[in-house]
Amino acid sequence: MKNSSFPSIRFKGFTEPWEQRKLIELGKVETGNTPSTTIKDYYSEDGLNWITPTDIKSSITLSTEKKLSEKGKKVGRVIPANSILCTCIASIGKNTFSPVKCAFNQQINALIPSKDNDPYFLFVDSYNWSQSMLKGAGGLTFQIVNKTEFSNIETWIPSNSEQKKIGSLFYKLDNLITLHQRKWDTLINFKKALLEKMFPKTNEEYPKIRFKSFTEPWEQRKFGDEVKLRRGLTYSPYNITKDGVRVLRSSNIDEEYFVASEDDVFVKRECVNIPYCKNGDILITAANGSSKLVGKHAVLQGLLENSAVHGGFMILGETNNPAFINASMSSSWYVKFINLHVAGGNGAIGNLNKNDLENQPVLFPNSEEQVKIGKLFEDLDELITLHQRKCEMLKNIKSSLLEKMFL
Repeated sequence: MKNSSFPSIRFKGFTEPWEQRKLIELGKVETGNTPSTTIKDYYSEDGLNWITPTDIKSSITLSTEKKLSEKGKKVGRVIPANSILCTCIASIGKNTFSPVKCAFNQQINALIPSKDNDPYFLFVDSYNWSQSMLKGAGGLTFQIVNKTEFSNIETWIPSNSEQKKIGSLFYKLDNLITLHQRKWDTLINFKKALLEKMFPKTNEEYPKIRFKSFTEPWEQRKFGDEVKLRRGLTYSPYNITKDGVRVLRSSNIDEEYFVASEDDVFVKRECVNIPYCKNGDILITAANGSSKLVGKHAVLQGLLENSAVHGGFMILGETNNPAFINASMSSSWYVKFINLHVAGGNGAIGNLNKNDLENQPVLFPNSEEQVKIGKLFEDLDELITLHQRKCEMLKNIKSSLLEKMFL
């Protein structure tokens, strides 16, 4: 806890110090239980939300995988709407707010706020409880915070009117974050569906859907006929410098998007003996300690001229239609290729052979259709990135406000 009883910033008109309270003084504390899973009548598809730690994925929980039937409600731990739930066994400190009546299992403690306290303020404050729970959890391999320990967690509380102001602010912020997250999820699923239908399946020459006026079958060619591949720069620790030529690595690929970072490695310009990377080139992870990361790819963008090269564990692809090729590498043929050709596991470094990729047979449409398809996925990726960045920005704002508006 902070020594001061005043937050760094607060709404105008509030000047009184905050007061320290135990959770048990703020409402009623409950611990959940699990109705027998062997009795099927306890569960139904359209019953009461039954929350387990795996259901806690966002600030607000509106629906759960399992639900309790009318019969299950009688033996389950049912709590009213606007309650706060915190995991108390193993994965300690995961919190959620339930705006509807729900039930929950024994791995969770819940606080049902009293009428004198704003529920959403207390939920946002529960991020502070999490820290107390983690510090106070007993045991080394199996942590637990029991009901009594949870009840005695101390926190700082302002007046009810200030609670409501703060709670309302964070409620709106969390809803904005959820909105952009859902839009991101929807776009990701839409992209997966398009990848499935706009690229031909194995042993087929036609995709399920395509742009109007394109009717010709796709032609099989080697990947290397369409994309010129080259290995990256090998360098030593003595070549590394604070500011020189950026070396692109696997960490520069985030979910098929290129990202530059302040943590990137830079080398002296005089040690560069390969061509520089250009915007529109495709960066591919060729080797990694985790074989699951091998094959990651992204189109380079935003690079200054002669500012970057790709590292020795990477492959760079040069092509006339990078957006199409990048989308094609997200389709089923590439997934199968990676699963078949990438070695690794049991401590071995996963590796993608450049020659294997060059010689891989792949179906291609004509250049005009490639451009159309590439533009569609390029625009879709921009939308996905937009919502991802807005979500990250809002999360950063929330994190800053949590630091300054709470004790």
